Amino acid sequence: MSTRSQVKVTDGDNSLTLYHHTDGYPSGILPLIRQAWTKYGQEWEGARVYKVASMLCAVDPVIFEPLDYHTIHGDIEFYYLIDCKGTAHIGTKPDWTVTTYAVSFDFRHMGEEPKADEERLHALHTCKVSELTDPVIEAIENKNN
Repeated sequence: MSTRSQVKVTDGDNSLTLYHHTDGYPSGILPLIRQAWTKYGQEWEGARVYKVASMLCAVDPVIFEPLDYHTIHGDIEFYYLIDCKGTAHIGTKPDWTVTTYAVSFDFRHMGEEPKADEERLHALHTCKVSELTDPVIEAIENKNN
């Protein structure tokens, strides 16, 4: 079975959520986020939600799927929040803040009222995308094990 995840891109005012069908664990998604920022996101466009979402889709086409909602999908194991708030002007260099969450699902309570999205998220790590080195990604991955 695949490890699914969601990535929400926000600037505080606007948001877009992407569903990722496979390899959703931190060592699968965080390098994609880093690659999108390195390849496309270091200019003014990197402070615009919809541009950032398209950058993510560009580094992993077909697997990312834009959603028309922001609630947590029922089958995901990880959730990533990219805050790209910054100045979207020529000459700026955005540095996204990335938070990685593990998503809980308690099978013992199936059939009961589902938990609120916030109650299902367990923060593993928050840092700037420029700080997402391989050792940091490995440490985040190990936190969840």
